[in-house]
Amino acid sequence: MPDFFVPQEIRNIFKKGGYQLILVTSTYDTATDEVADQIDRIEKIVKAYDPDAAITGEAVLSKDLISVADEDFRVTGYISIILFLLVVAILFKSASIPFIIGVSIELAIFINEGIPYFTANPIPFIAPIVISCVQLGATCDYADLMISRFREEIQKGYNRIEAVQIAAATSYRSIITSSLVLFCATFGVAMISEIEIISSMCLLLARGALISAAIVIFILPSILVTCEPLINRTTRWWRTPKPPKTLKTQADSKLSAV
Repeated sequence: MPDFFVPQEIRNIFKKGGYQLILVTSTYDTATDEVADQIDRIEKIVKAYDPDAAITGEAVLSKDLISVADEDFRVTGYISIILFLLVVAILFKSASIPFIIGVSIELAIFINEGIPYFTANPIPFIAPIVISCVQLGATCDYADLMISRFREEIQKGYNRIEAVQIAAATSYRSIITSSLVLFCATFGVAMISEIEIISSMCLLLARGALISAAIVIFILPSILVTCEPLINRTTRWWRTPKPPKTLKTQADSKLSAV
């Protein structure tokens, strides 16, 4: 179509200041691998004709955001894991328990994030890093509860098999209650919200709460039984409780304070 057939006000939109606007529509969804490959092919074609040309649009901006934010998300994930291990190590005074809890919850996270892949259900690109941090922080107390009760029974003189049986039998109710509360709170939002990113992340959180509870109830006890000798060697006051302060020690502490 010759340019003079197009009204001047329309031509000013597509051709102005030495630039020409070309619109390309795509049948692929934004932030998918298919549209990312398509953008790369379009960029090669456009740059071959004009190295100074710029490609923009929702799909292009989402692709740039993914590439720019990927490094930040990775660093954030590493920082959250390191701080988690440090906090647990200080609380339990142990070098092995943080890794046991971390491996258990990370297994639940990997299973949770793997389900969308095997079910061919796409999720927002920020969902994995957000879920990995939130699920780690929200469900690690399930493992903390199990290990704390396991230590109490060990200190009472039970062997590791008896101790883990008692810990599992007495802790599962609290774990199930906590996981169901988180599940109900997030699953309802996932079903009601019409915003895809909110719905997807809440659904991942709801499913992650149940998966973490299942891992702690059915798999963590076996890990504790197997690793109990290692835990004993790497944890302070594991099989014996922390000795209470004697009257002399308390008196010395008061004198030192004075």
